[in-house]
Amino acid sequence: CEVRKYDCLKATNRLDDAGQALVTASHYHTQETLANHSSHHEANDAALAAMQNAIGLYDEEGREVTAAKLCTEAAELCLKARNPGLGVDVLHVAAQTFLATGQNGYAEKCFQRAAEIAIFDLGDFAEAIDTLEKLAKITPPATQFLVYFKALLCRFVCIPPEQGIQFVIAMEDCHKTLELYTDN
Repeated sequence: CEVRKYDCLKATNRLDDAGQALVTASHYHTQETLANHSSHHEANDAALAAMQNAIGLYDEEGREVTAAKLCTEAAELCLKARNPGLGVDVLHVAAQTFLATGQNGYAEKCFQRAAEIAIFDLGDFAEAIDTLEKLAKITPPATQFLVYFKALLCRFVCIPPEQGIQFVIAMEDCHKTLELYTDN
C-alpha cells in the first residue's frame, strides 16, 4: 500500500512525501518479518529495497543529510536481514556523506557502529581497523587515543598464535602502528 502511495506521490512531484512513504513501507516490512517468520528473508529484502529507494529519492532531491540518516536505518535493516557486511558498507556511505556536509558528530557515530558490526557480527578485524583509523582522524584529540587503542587491540587479535615469520611480521606491524598512533 505504501509503495503505491509512493508511486502516486512521486508522479505528482511530492518527493518528500514519497520518500516518507518508502520509509514507512520499510518499517512495515520489518514488522511483517517479526510477525511472519516464514517470509523472513523476503520481508527483510523488501524492507531494504524500500529503504534504498527512499535513500535514492532523497539523494536525487539534494537532501543528502536525510539520505545519510536513512542509511543508518538501512544498516540496521541489513543486520536484521543477516547481511552485516552490507550494513558496514552502508554506514561508510552515510559517514562520508555526513563528513561532506560538515556533520562530523553523525559521521563519528556511523564509523563507531560500523566498527562494532565489523568486530562483533563479522569478526572482520581488518575492516574494524580500517574503520577505527578513519574514525580517529575525525575524533576530537581528547578521545582520539582511545580510538587508536581500540584499533591497536584489533591488530593484536590478528597476530597469528604460532611463532614464525608471520608472527614476526605481525608484531613489527603492531610496533610501527603504535609509533604512528602515538605520533598523532
